[in-house]
Amino acid sequence: MIFIDILTFITYVIFVSIMLGLILFIYFLPGIVALHRKHHNKLAIFILNLFAGWLFIGWLLALIWACTKSRTVVVVKSEK
Repeated sequence: MIFIDILTFITYVIFVSIMLGLILFIYFLPGIVALHRKHHNKLAIFILNLFAGWLFIGWLLALIWACTKSRTVVVVKSEK
């Protein structure tokens, strides 16, 4: 009887750990996308996601921002 209770407890701990990891991955997905795409505003996207991500609109805005095209800066060096 105790063996079944220990197995049940371990199963619950594993299940909760997996679910928590999945929820955290989805929550921080905009920051992960920004890092992967090497977005020039990745820190701002992460901060927006961290503080406003619990609102769906904040999470969605951070994800859209992370998916936008990063600007490229072309520096032309003139010879004088």
